[in-house]
Amino acid sequence: MKKNIPLLTALAVAVLLLSACTAQITTSVKSDGSGNVQTAIGFTADEVKTLEGMGATSTDLCSFADQQGGLPAGATIQQEQRGDETWCVATVPFTDLSGLQSAYNDMQGITINQLDLTDGKFVYDVTLDMSGGDQVSSLVGLSWQLSVPGKVGSNNADSVNGSTLTWDLKPGVSRTLHAESDANAGLFSGSTWLYIGGGVLCCLCLTVLIVIVVVVVLVTRRKK
Repeated sequence: MKKNIPLLTALAVAVLLLSACTAQITTSVKSDGSGNVQTAIGFTADEVKTLEGMGATSTDLCSFADQQGGLPAGATIQQEQRGDETWCVATVPFTDLSGLQSAYNDMQGITINQLDLTDGKFVYDVTLDMSGGDQVSSLVGLSWQLSVPGKVGSNNADSVNGSTLTWDLKPGVSRTLHAESDANAGLFSGSTWLYIGGGVLCCLCLTVLIVIVVVVVLVTRRKK
């Protein structure tokens, strides 16, 4: 049986007691396959008061959640203030895609269809089922984000900002999330081209200088 999403397990009691709760899960993948998964839950001021009634404090809300258990080994948790909401953010690092797969295996309602990074091509295809009667389906909404290595290619995301794709998911639905990217696309772009262009220009200038010196030497010898 799969576990619940990290941090959601830690806040399971709170989710069941609160009338509303929003969550954001962000997966960041680098060109070498490493990265991290961040799971964040936001609470309104009224929800924070409810948690305080359970023994939490407004300044140490996330540590209280961590004490409830459920965070995987190696995970870190921190508290952030985003406007009027208090967010608890748990971060799970991974060194390669097998580590990402393990992190997803510890989540509830996720099926990995394809997760691959071969010859610079990154393919991400997972199905997220929020139709079950668990804490995930009790959420008001879930923002699922994916930061891919290189240039974004074929995808079915709701929105794309740079290399970050976002799917806005609602309770009670099952959806397949697909994205592809060219991890090598960013190797020779932006500032990299400036360095290359600068190097070429320097070589050309040096070549011209050498030619001028050679010509001057030859002309001087002929005059002598």
